[in-house]
Parts: sequence; C-alpha cells; structure tokens
Amino acid sequence: MSRNALTVARSVLVVTVISLVTLNTAHAQGFDGLKVYFCGTGGPLPGSGRAEPCTAVQAGDALYLVDNGVGGWNTLRRMRAPVTRLKAILVTHLHSDHIAGIGEAAQQSWIGGRDVPLTVIGPDGVDKLANGFNLVYERDRVFRKAHHEHGVVKFPLDAAELRSKIVEIPEPGGTAIALNDGELTITAIRVVHDPVSPAFGYRFDYKGRSVVISGDTVNWPPLGIVAKGADVLIHEAQSNDMMVAVSRSVSQVNPRGAALLADTVTYHTEPREAAKLAQSAGVKMLVLNHLTQAGMPGFEETFTKGVEEGIEEGHSLDWRLAQDGMTLQLPAGGTEINVTE
Repeated sequence: MSRNALTVARSVLVVTVISLVTLNTAHAQGFDGLKVYFCGTGGPLPGSGRAEPCTAVQAGDALYLVDNGVGGWNTLRRMRAPVTRLKAILVTHLHSDHIAGIGEAAQQSWIGGRDVPLTVIGPDGVDKLANGFNLVYERDRVFRKAHHEHGVVKFPLDAAELRSKIVEIPEPGGTAIALNDGELTITAIRVVHDPVSPAFGYRFDYKGRSVVISGDTVNWPPLGIVAKGADVLIHEAQSNDMMVAVSRSVSQVNPRGAALLADTVTYHTEPREAAKLAQSAGVKMLVLNHLTQAGMPGFEETFTKGVEEGIEEGHSLDWRLAQDGMTLQLPAGGTEINVTE
C-alpha cells in the first residue's frame, strides 16, 4: 500500500472510531430545552445539495425524529445529535422521500447502543411501514448479535424492533395527542396534501418552549391556529412560478418529468402564504423547509421576495431558509432562540 493510501485509510479509521464514540456520548451534552436539528432540508429532486426531509427535535436528553428521507440519518450523525437516545419517529405522510431512511435510522441507532424498542408514530399505514422494515432488517439483526455481542456489549433483539402507533384524526384541521412523554407533549394536526391522505404536521411543547413542523401541505389556516404563540414554525415552501417554469423548460426532453413537476403546484405552500400564516399565528420565528427548489437559478431571490410579499406593511417577521446542518436551541423556560448554521 502506498504512503498516501495508508494515510487515507488511517484517516477513515479515525473518523469511523470518532463517529462510534460520538454515538454513545453525544447525549450527555447537558442542554435542557428544545433543540432542532435540520438533517434534511431538500426534497425528492436531485441537484439541491441537500438530504431528503429529516428534522430531529431533542427534548431534554431524548431525541425524536420527524420523517427521514435518503441522506438524513448520516447528516444527523455528523451533527453529533444524541442518536442512541432516539425514542420515536414521527411520520408526516407516506411519500417515499419522507420515509426511505427510517429503517436505517432504526437499525443504526440500535447498533450504536439504543436499548429500547423504537415507536413509529403517524397516519394510517405506519403499521405496515414498521412491519416492512422489521422484515427487511430481520436477518441483519441476527447477524449483528451473533458477531458483536460479547462481554458487556449487548445487542438485545427486542430493542431493535420497530413498533407502530397509528394516530386517528378523522377530519382535516383536527388534532390529536401523538405522544405524551414526561414534560413533552407532541400534538398531531391533520393537514391537506391530497391525494396523500391523511397527512400530519406536529407541535412539540416542552417546559414552556414550542416548535411546530408543518409537514407537506397546501396553505392551511387551521395549522396557524395550532401554531398560535409557538416559538418556531418550520413550514414547507415551494415557488409555484419557479416549478411551472422548470416544467416548461424540460417538457420537450422529458415530458413525463415535466408533468410530475407541474403536478406539485397543487399541494404545496408558497413562501408568501407561509409568511402570512406565521404572522397570523404570532410565532417568533419562521423557518422555510423542504426546499426542493434549492440550487435552481434565482432560488434565494425568489423565496426572499415571496416572504416579503407575505409580510404585512409596517410589520416584521424573523425568518430564514433551512439548511442541512442548521440547529435551533430553545432553552427551557426562556425566550431566546439560538441559531447555528
């Protein structure tokens, strides 16, 4: 092996070891409050430079994942999130870009040391999702246990299991408690993302701090009611004008792709609509997320103009575009929102 190759191999080994140590120690950070990790801020389109939808919320020393598309879990691990303290995965809806990475999140958190079963919470269908991933990883779990379990290193197979909890909300705009966990309450709200139905958003309340995650939805005023007075609203956003323009530009070379792009304008929210909803809810900060159009020409300018159009004259709104690797810290009992990008 050449000296350069040996150096690279050693570097990879060091990074791997550090990652493994981080998995087991990152939860001991001493922070109390809500911490939001933006581990995937893109969508299903290639070229955004972002992982597919993935947002993690830490409440105290426990971690909760909202969706996990391709690439999200690896981003979360690089952010030194307390991944072995993962307690539940909340699914907004069953589009592939929101769920493709859930099996890997469950498996890797177990390999890293998670020692209790993981609950997948969400709309009808999460039971089949959990059962499917359990089947996919069934043999891998047995192999891991046989190979790696010795001494104090344990691989309990029951802890690897994904369990499901279906949340029933009969009508759009309705709410239900998705999870009560000590001082944390997670409320599900049924939003509108037809023909994907049901689809949910979630509100996290913990020790006087609150974060609302919209999931994928059209502009939906009942979400603003649920978000009333929240510290942070994390809302999906798409410029329909941009999407129509891109659809037209590719229609001659890829008519199928053009049609798919054009269809998306029927079930997403414009930046100006998200800004109006955030203002009506009186939230302290708006973060635009699920930025499928990131990387397209004029993306930031279009979104900035859109948000400004949604802010009432004489008013202001603290807002930003989500980025992979960004975090928000909301200390318990306080009012500040600390942003790290």
